[in-house]
Amino acid sequence: MTGPTQSTAECAPAVAGVALLDRFEAVRETGTRSAFDATQRLALYDLRADRRVTVADGVDQVASNGHLPWRSTGDRRAATWHSLDLSILVP
Repeated sequence: MTGPTQSTAECAPAVAGVALLDRFEAVRETGTRSAFDATQRLALYDLRADRRVTVADGVDQVASNGHLPWRSTGDRRAATWHSLDLSILVP
């Protein structure tokens, strides 16, 4: 994770369902760097700590299962998939 996010980006749930591990909400942030360059980031909102942390920039697709959210980067014809095991964040 890259640190607390203090942006004015538009946020929406990135995955359907309840909080991952009953603690983290996956959030898709959409912002604009310029008129021709929209960006999407994946963030986790920690319900207990009441803070949002950016996990990745340049995100396309997002999904999850249990404690494992995953996201794609690149275009859909040559996507690269990444995952994060949230169980390592919870004692």
